[in-house]
Amino acid sequence: MLKQTLKKTLTICAVAIVAISQIAFAKNFAVAIGARVSSLGVGVEVTSSIPFIPNLNTRVGLNTFSFSSSGEEADLEIKYDVDLTLKSLSGILDWYPFGGGFRLSTGAVLNQNELGLIITPTAEYTIGPKTYTSADLGILTGTIDFDKLAPYVGIGWGNAVREGKRLGIVFDIGGMYQNSPHIAMSATGLIAPTAEQAPDIEEKLAGWTGYLIISLGLTFKLF
Repeated sequence: MLKQTLKKTLTICAVAIVAISQIAFAKNFAVAIGARVSSLGVGVEVTSSIPFIPNLNTRVGLNTFSFSSSGEEADLEIKYDVDLTLKSLSGILDWYPFGGGFRLSTGAVLNQNELGLIITPTAEYTIGPKTYTSADLGILTGTIDFDKLAPYVGIGWGNAVREGKRLGIVFDIGGMYQNSPHIAMSATGLIAPTAEQAPDIEEKLAGWTGYLIISLGLTFKLF
């Protein structure tokens, strides 16, 4: 009899603990999705609150953008092709110190941004009896990228999972430390030695370590 009573009591306590946990979890957990336009491109984002830790949210975002341009510089006698690719994945922790919309943010960005450049000479050059065509001169190819993992700090306004709101507008301004750019160059033909200047270009761009991130977004709270 005592054994059965104890068993029932333990069962009731277990059910009660699970029920209370579920209620507390549902009360303290919220998720929102959002769309953003920023200096990292166009992206989507998921925001969630952290159960039992008020004024603290987490965000995961994916951003992408691409741009290509081709042209010719008559003065320099070259044709160029430029390809800019912005692609990043971010994980951010937001702290709302005053419980309102203002927040302090920190996290990391998986930085796959890259700039590609192809330069092709268009002129012919005659040196003595020899004439060199653009094909003889060759083609110069270069890329600029950065460290793949970049820390982020910033401030912002708006809470996508705030109680009583479904739709919201969020704004952020901050920066990521991407370290100095990495330059890779290759060339063919007579201009092949030009590629050896990559270390000199890296040195001149050594101070370009930060990337300003300004972002504006629209959010929708799921639950």
